[in-house]
Amino acid sequence: MTELKQFILTKKIAKHGRQAIIVLPKILEGKLPPQTLVKVTIDVLEDAPKVAASESLVSQYQIVSIAPKMKPLRGDRV
Repeated sequence: MTELKQFILTKKIAKHGRQAIIVLPKILEGKLPPQTLVKVTIDVLEDAPKVAASESLVSQYQIVSIAPKMKPLRGDRV
C-alpha cells in the first residue's frame, strides 16, 4: 500500500477564458503528474469582490485601445 501524501495550499481562483481554475505550483509537478487521482476540498476563506459585467467590458476595451501598434514580423502578411 502506498503512503498517503497530503499538501495544503492556499490559492486564489484564477480565470482561464470563461472557466475558473486553480493552478498548482510548479514545485508539485513531480509529485502530482498528469493522471494522478487527488481529492480536492475547497474552504472559502474570502469572497471575491463583486464586479459588474459592464465594468468588466469597459476594462477589456480600455486594454485593447491602449495596445501599442506592432510591426509585423518577417513573413507575416499585412
